Amino acid sequence: MAGLSVAHFRRTKQSKGYRIPFYPYSVILSVAFLILLMYGIPNGVLDVGITMILLLLIIYYLGREVDNKRPVQIRLFNRMREKNST
Repeated sequence: MAGLSVAHFRRTKQSKGYRIPFYPYSVILSVAFLILLMYGIPNGVLDVGITMILLLLIIYYLGREVDNKRPVQIRLFNRMREKNST
C-alpha cells in the first residue's frame, strides 16, 4: 500500500523532498507482492477482514451521530470555507 501512495504523490508532484531507492522498480515490485499476497490469502480471511472494516466504519459513524458530533473532516472543510469567503 505504501508503494501505491508513493507512486501517487510522485505523479501529482506533491512530494519533492521524499526519495525512494530504485524508484520505479521498487514501487512496481511492492505492488506486485501485494497482489500476490492478496491472491494467496483464502477467501474466508478476506471476507472476514472486509466485513470487520465495514462494521467498524458503521459503528464509528453511528457513534458520532449519537453524540451529535460531525466528523472532524467536515469541521475542517467548514473552517476553510469560512476563511475563503471572507
